[in-house]
Amino acid sequence: MEYIRNHWYVAGFASEFGEGFTTATILEEEIVLYRSSDGTVVALEDRCPHRALPLSMGKRIGDQVQCGYHGLTFGTDGRCVRVPGQRSVPPQAWVRRYPTHERHGIVWIWMGAEDAADPALVFDMPEFTNPGWAAHQGEALEFESNYLNVAGSRAGKSSTCLKPSCLL
Repeated sequence: MEYIRNHWYVAGFASEFGEGFTTATILEEEIVLYRSSDGTVVALEDRCPHRALPLSMGKRIGDQVQCGYHGLTFGTDGRCVRVPGQRSVPPQAWVRRYPTHERHGIVWIWMGAEDAADPALVFDMPEFTNPGWAAHQGEALEFESNYLNVAGSRAGKSSTCLKPSCLL
């Protein structure tokens, strides 16, 4: 399938990313995400180039990710920094790094050419920082509604469910 690559996509709410690994499939690409010691969300291809084991099955060593199969270790930039039993690192030992940007409590990920990633292009929603508005980061919100409301009548309930699955 063809996708728009040079664009920012939502990876998740900022609160979803911590020291542990979080995995995501975005535009049919498997990605491992975690928060580095400086607070930045790191996003790497979730596949070791050696034997294709998901890096998310490995472990963190500081800000680096060590593959759980043979121990290749990757930096936050995706480059392999260590190969056990070898003095040098092969130049083809790397995984794709995806630029990320945090705005309004949302982590955005750039799926296209890294040099085209411009944080100024991240979708802006000034209501998130407006004290007159409140952002909801959680499960579906249900509101009492009139059956004349299309979403409410399609959900077949006396309340409107705002989850996409309720609107089918």
